[in-house]
Amino acid sequence: MGTLEADKLKTLRIEEIISAYPFARMFFDNNGIDPDRECGRTLEDYFNALSEIEKEEMAVDPEHFIRQLTDYIEQMLSFLGGEDRSVKSLTILPGRYKTGEPETIQKPYHKQNEIYP
Repeated sequence: MGTLEADKLKTLRIEEIISAYPFARMFFDNNGIDPDRECGRTLEDYFNALSEIEKEEMAVDPEHFIRQLTDYIEQMLSFLGGEDRSVKSLTILPGRYKTGEPETIQKPYHKQNEIYP
């Protein structure tokens, strides 16, 4: 999805959110929403169907919930490496031996997926 936008997130069906972000299932479970029962609804539809009393009983503010979900997804993507943060290359800088002589390195620059003997 790229950068998450709360407005777009609330128009997606819960099953679409879980399909794109499987870890979001735990967020729904932890916040009292059964993702299996509500999978065909959008977040907007889900919250619109709740009465004010139900929202109070659940202690939920729809806008706050969606912001929290957005933050949770972004944090999990960052934690899991959803953003491409892999190492593409590695440069090894020479140091000195215990004797004080400078080290010599045959090839100080290595690319991802290259194998060296």
